[in-house]
Amino acid sequence: MSVEFLSTEPCDWQLATHAQLPPLTREWLLDEGSLTAKLRALPGDFAVHLIGQAVATPFANERSEFPQQTHFVIREVLLTLDEQPFVFARSVFPISAADHENLNLAELGTQSLGQSLFNQPDLTRSTFEVTQLPLTHGISQINRLFHDSDELIWGRRSLFETRGQSVLVSEFFLTPVPIY
Repeated sequence: MSVEFLSTEPCDWQLATHAQLPPLTREWLLDEGSLTAKLRALPGDFAVHLIGQAVATPFANERSEFPQQTHFVIREVLLTLDEQPFVFARSVFPISAADHENLNLAELGTQSLGQSLFNQPDLTRSTFEVTQLPLTHGISQINRLFHDSDELIWGRRSLFETRGQSVLVSEFFLTPVPIY
């Protein structure tokens, strides 16, 4: 799978409560459970394909979620079923979270970030924000590369907090996800 790391651009996010979402789209975008678990429940072999993880500068609208932090790690992955990309995910977290012993974010590799987060007993999640990407957006072009589709891609993001650490997770639902 060949997708360039850090090749996307910022998104225009809005509170999910302000968005007009079709019922099935709402069901997927606002599901508070683990997306990894939801994808694993579908037919096929689930895998995480690491595009990249490195110290990098987040977008301004991501950076604003961490007012006290200055150094960040960005992780981008494709979540696949039978090698077919279903979700493009981008996570942003302070270096302190990457080094936190109970989270092991620096060592995830091709393991699911969601699996690590949802195993934390004190996990909280913010209200969802959602976006629908224009066809010119980098993630829409990733969707076109793998699925030859011109659907307007839906995404969601939320801030997870656990053990005094925060992780911003943005997930973009590519056209194989049964919301299109």
